[in-house]
Amino acid sequence: MLRELHIENVAVIERADLELGPGLNILTGETGAGKSILVDAMHAILGARASRELVRTGAEKAVVCATFDPDPCRDWCEENEIECDDELIIRRQITAEGKTSCRVCGVPVTTAQLRTLGALLLDIHGQNDGQHLLDEREHLRNLDRFGQLDPELARYREQYQAYQALCKERDTLSTYENEKELLTESLRRQIEELERAELKAGEEAELTERSDLLRNFEKLSEAVDQAYDLLAGRDDSAAALAGEALSEIERAANYAGELAPLPEAVKGAVFTLQDAAETLRDFRDSLDFSPEEYNELETRIALLNKLQRKYSRDEDALISYLDECREKLDGIQYAEERSAKLRRELDAGRVAVVTGFQGVDENGDVTTLGRGGSDTSAVALAAALKAAELIIYTDVDGIFSSDPRICQNAVRREVISYDDMLLLAQKGAQVLHDRSVALAQAGGVPITVRSCREGGAGSIVCETDEDISIVGVTQKKSDRSRLAAITAVGGALPSIEKEKIAVTALERAEITVFAVAAGERFMSFYVLRDDAERALQLVHDALIAAKE
Repeated sequence: MLRELHIENVAVIERADLELGPGLNILTGETGAGKSILVDAMHAILGARASRELVRTGAEKAVVCATFDPDPCRDWCEENEIECDDELIIRRQITAEGKTSCRVCGVPVTTAQLRTLGALLLDIHGQNDGQHLLDEREHLRNLDRFGQLDPELARYREQYQAYQALCKERDTLSTYENEKELLTESLRRQIEELERAELKAGEEAELTERSDLLRNFEKLSEAVDQAYDLLAGRDDSAAALAGEALSEIERAANYAGELAPLPEAVKGAVFTLQDAAETLRDFRDSLDFSPEEYNELETRIALLNKLQRKYSRDEDALISYLDECREKLDGIQYAEERSAKLRRELDAGRVAVVTGFQGVDENGDVTTLGRGGSDTSAVALAAALKAAELIIYTDVDGIFSSDPRICQNAVRREVISYDDMLLLAQKGAQVLHDRSVALAQAGGVPITVRSCREGGAGSIVCETDEDISIVGVTQKKSDRSRLAAITAVGGALPSIEKEKIAVTALERAEITVFAVAAGERFMSFYVLRDDAERALQLVHDALIAAKE
């Protein structure tokens, strides 16, 4: 229900606040009083197109703000990670330049999101609204609504989503071999190219230094020759003059005692000059310019630069990348060989310990599988090895009709179908992850769930014709909502009778049921998070414990 409507600078209205109450609210007024403007403002709140003509003349922006009862759209808010408690506030702003911004409870949203939300909140009917009946795209939807086929549509969507998932899995499997072949060929080409380059750490710096020397050979030679001549290569060189100065200083020191230390100091300078001259001479003699060597250096440097640009890596990273490519190729080429080796070890009666929770992505990189990765790893191995039995050990002795830590009357299921187990996992049961169940069903792998402490018979998840009226009841709490979903899973659901039984049990315990959702084999009751565990016990006892 729309509770309040606030508008600023919309058309001819500078500011207006409208409060609406339950029941019928009627707004009257003469022509030009602003009734249509209020309707336009509500259309803007619902995500309709809004141009700058809506902004009052002379104003910078128009603002429309509406407050609604949040109950009809709590699921939408949860899906879009928007928190709403007792009220849902929608704000839309249109500037004089035609720019628009939308917020729901302070969170920015798109106009497309706003239109989806608006469809849950308001229906606006005008003189020409009946025209949508002529839209062929709406005919099937209208017939479904008239026939009250929402439960059937929910079941269809669920089955269609499952069908799409299977199609995606089929396509993935069909393209895996092609992708593996393409990846293998790509890795081979990269490895061959990098191996031909014979990369060495620090090579580029050495090559660049040598290339710079050869490039400036003439200038370098000229500078060395001149420096040598100035130091020691002619009669008036620095070394010769320093030697003459030394002789005169030694003669002067014979007459002045205070000059006695000076000859040793000058003698050190003379030796330094002579050493420098010898170094220059040796360096000059070693200089040898080779055009062939220079061309080879430039070609090598160009190759290294080309590889660095191609692979977006520096010299050291290229060497590491080559090792990575070799490891990836090894992992692909020898995967089947290792699988066969594992089978031989198992056939020989040896115990194989395989790390779970890990896998290889589309690039051949080792990665973690995320939540439920251990269960999924076990199922994948069992399917690949065509294992006769797969046992997953956990802290409870099998699959129960509810969490035995909360529901004292929980019943262990000896056999449960893949479909029911998948629903239970998706709706909050934490014994098996839904990905592992879906993979087991696709690979035809039966799963035995047993306690790691008690060692009981456990439960078997497999393909079965047994159809239990209600298999189990789960709870699922959302971190983004104050509500929790209590879900009953099994055959003969939904049922008006079962819904009444569960709702009555909750209401007697003064637990408010905010919404009820149903599919072909499940029924969910939305209650406050704080009431979740009590509600789980009550629904379980009402629908299962009382029948078994």
